[in-house]
Amino acid sequence: MSAAQMETTSDGKRLIEIIRVLNQHKITQGMTPQKFCAICNDLGPTFVKFGQLLSMRPDVLPKAYCDELESLRTDASHVITAQIREIISDEYGAPWNTVFQSIKPFPLGAASVSQVHEAYLLEGTRVAVKVVRPNAYQQMERDIRLLKKALGILRFSSMSKVVDLTEALDEMWETAKDELNMLQEAENIERLQKNLTEMKFCRCPAVFHDYTTKNVLVMEYIGGYELNDYEGMKNAGYSLQEVCQKVIRSYIKQFSEDRFFHADPHSGNIRVQNGELIWLDMGMMGTLSEEMNEAIFACMHAILKNDSQGFADGALRVCGYDPETFEKREQLGEAFKDYVERYRSLSIGDMRDSIEIVTDIMQIAKSCDVKIPREFTMYSRSLFVMEGIVADLDADTDLVKILGKYLFAQSAGTGMAAELARKIAHKRLVAGAKLRYNEYVPSAEEIYEDEKSVEEEIEAMKEEAAEAQKEQEETPKE
Repeated sequence: MSAAQMETTSDGKRLIEIIRVLNQHKITQGMTPQKFCAICNDLGPTFVKFGQLLSMRPDVLPKAYCDELESLRTDASHVITAQIREIISDEYGAPWNTVFQSIKPFPLGAASVSQVHEAYLLEGTRVAVKVVRPNAYQQMERDIRLLKKALGILRFSSMSKVVDLTEALDEMWETAKDELNMLQEAENIERLQKNLTEMKFCRCPAVFHDYTTKNVLVMEYIGGYELNDYEGMKNAGYSLQEVCQKVIRSYIKQFSEDRFFHADPHSGNIRVQNGELIWLDMGMMGTLSEEMNEAIFACMHAILKNDSQGFADGALRVCGYDPETFEKREQLGEAFKDYVERYRSLSIGDMRDSIEIVTDIMQIAKSCDVKIPREFTMYSRSLFVMEGIVADLDADTDLVKILGKYLFAQSAGTGMAAELARKIAHKRLVAGAKLRYNEYVPSAEEIYEDEKSVEEEIEAMKEEAAEAQKEQEETPKE
């Protein structure tokens, strides 16, 4: 049998399997969140991944579906070490043991598209090796293509009332392709590391570029504690409150200042080791355009001024619409009036639930036929995840209060005072030594010098602003 015939036979068997699963769940009789989640699970790793990605998109699916899909976990059996070694040898064009002394047989983690192994380079350096599963790209491409065909055969239309599955499949496939490219992930790690350099207390693992290819990523081995290992961190002498505060500051810098942020910041993707927060698994990152960032700040500024129409205009800019030409602009402003008054009347400390805040915006926007862009939903979803992390780490830390203070400073308008407020907010965001723990307790001198340097810089900024203001006032007006 030729390779083409074998591929056709394999496609045919898989198509029959997909149709069987869809029929078992009686999809022509309607769809529910529970049914959709079960279908993804029964169709296997490609669609588990598809469901996980869709769970992050409340702009694509109703919230009830997103919530249900959050329960999907990839129960991936690991690829045996012999196969991993074969993949690595094929990638390098040389036997795996010309690069590695050893590769541990059991993976540190296994997902639907890749798995990570502990290994040692020839000179003895301990590393983590992330390997794309054999034929993962081809299998995902085939499964998505065949599901579209199966939906056509069954003439399935009830789901279209919930989501355009064909469009969603295409978009999820584009996202998944980035996660299948280890060179892209290596680039993401380097970019995030560069952005976090100013912060002494957090970083990313080092990448070994000489050994990294499209299907193999070799990076520094990171041990330490997962962010949900509360007892482990406390026994090692870490303050969960300090960890929590610095995780928040690290994340605010990512999305607010750098506009490049971890799109899945769950506790397993952040480790605490040797007094540092270390970000892992950068296969999926979010970005915010400069226009989007400015529009978000405009929304914050409108809340400060109790300006519902200004908030509506900012929201339209967030969504890529021109407020001047949008036909339902005034209707949207009226819809946002109660929203702006409600959140403005609360103290920042009372605005504890960012899920409710962002969900309200989405519902109001949809009521006026405004489509929410993907970059904003990834941003808001990552804040939801971060909110859960903060609540579990330290119930007394208020994420929205910290975020609100920073964003209000950033949206303070124009002029010297506003610029000074932004500079001070940035300096306080990035300042601070490594995390304190049993093996590292900074001396009084270190603490003093660290705090002193920040306060000195702030005082210098204030003096500089005062001098500039004085010069401006003394300059004769024409």
